Amino acid sequence: MPLQDSVEMGMTLPQVVERIEQRDFYEPLFTEAFGDATVTTQRTSRALAQFVRSLTTYQSRFDQGRAMVANPGQNFPNFTAQENQGKNLFFAPPQAGGFNCAVCHAGEAQINRPAGATNNGVISNAEVDQGVFHTTGNPADRGKFKVPSLRNISVTAPYMHDGRFATLQETLQFYSTGIQNHANLDPVLRAPGPGGGQPVRFNMTQGEINALIAFFDTLTDTTMLNDPKFSDPFPAEMGYTYCNDAADNTTGFSASISATGSIIASANDLTLHAVNLPENQFSMFVGGPAQVLVLNPGGSQGNLCVGGGNFGRIANSLQLSGTIGAISYDLDLQNMPTSAAPYTTSITSGMTWNFQSWFRENGGNSNFSNAVSIFFL
Repeated sequence: MPLQDSVEMGMTLPQVVERIEQRDFYEPLFTEAFGDATVTTQRTSRALAQFVRSLTTYQSRFDQGRAMVANPGQNFPNFTAQENQGKNLFFAPPQAGGFNCAVCHAGEAQINRPAGATNNGVISNAEVDQGVFHTTGNPADRGKFKVPSLRNISVTAPYMHDGRFATLQETLQFYSTGIQNHANLDPVLRAPGPGGGQPVRFNMTQGEINALIAFFDTLTDTTMLNDPKFSDPFPAEMGYTYCNDAADNTTGFSASISATGSIIASANDLTLHAVNLPENQFSMFVGGPAQVLVLNPGGSQGNLCVGGGNFGRIANSLQLSGTIGAISYDLDLQNMPTSAAPYTTSITSGMTWNFQSWFRENGGNSNFSNAVSIFFL
């Protein structure tokens, strides 16, 4: 299992459960999926398996073309001449002018063949890099690795089990003239001859390599790749923080602010987050175009670091911090509150705005987090 494999994640299952339990992000997701927030190894494996099964690709140009013909050997009407050439080189055996690629990348999904893992002549002398042998202990499995699907191959560099090739051009050049001899080299990669023959030399022309790459491009499923449900659920933080000497609050830590989403103003997709807040206390965000330093405003324990003529309290963001001591708020960049008439303004491209979290302390006083500054495009 990749989670426990020493050359992959190298964790124990109890460590995985503990890591997930430490992330408040997962609590409502486990409740939604399983009825309560309990994290177990069985639930984790089921959730991962269900997600992986959902990663299906069936809307590439290859799929569209295949639906137009009776068999994959026919030219696809939606392909260029170069793409059809690459397809024929991929599927046809050498005696028919092809390279027999489909023997290993089998079927019309170009996936691992029924025979399983194979040795493709990529030699590694590292004892820790011997493929299936590390699981079976069978010398006949040395250097054998699972054959990957070629779906979306044009956008999944680098290539080979160890990522040694940065481009498809390099990869095909290897298959053309660089396959190395090995006791377990797959027979389909040997030329005819005594003792099984030497590694085959396909000696591809540059035109044939270009045609194969053009064919591989038709296996890209842009619909799947751009599906929001497969997007990163942990968007990168943006902007830079300042006023990082925020006063500790009653949690024993200083509150911290961050932003995720998009810095493109017209996208209107920015979320503020504040963590390390006292539990179950009123909290909100403030924003403005200027960076200031107002020490202990109104007797606050912390410092106000956001200001300017359009400074405003984002009243709609007022909420309780809950038992997790954190809040988030989706900004409306077209209707930012200000302290002067007309009391709202829009954030547009080229503007820099600064944000900070204000919150009540458990003893009734108030405090501030550090601040984040964001330049909008």
